[in-house]
Amino acid sequence: MIVVGPSVIGTPSAEAGTVEFGMALLRQRFSFVVDEIHQRRRFMTPAQSRAACGLVDWSQTELARASNLSESTVRDFEKGRRVPSVNNLAAIKRALEDAGVIFQDDGAMIDGGPGVRLKR
Repeated sequence: MIVVGPSVIGTPSAEAGTVEFGMALLRQRFSFVVDEIHQRRRFMTPAQSRAACGLVDWSQTELARASNLSESTVRDFEKGRRVPSVNNLAAIKRALEDAGVIFQDDGAMIDGGPGVRLKR
């Protein structure tokens, strides 16, 4: 029997299935969230965004304006504080691509991770 204060929650055998099911749901949800964050990071990294802004000589304010997002969204992403939604990442990437930036995936160059360059 599990006792919390003066009340009885139930016997371990009766609650075990419910607890195991709840833990399985939590693990599944956590795994989904981690996978989604990794997918977003593969879309574009904060370092790529900062480097791309440097290539086109844009401030965070200019990038926010060009991507039609708040400056705090851009700032928090570039500082690694949070990962924006896929739609917001797409808006940032599209604005930078329209300005002449080309995004390179991890391994696209001989010795490097993800990067950026200007169109010729």
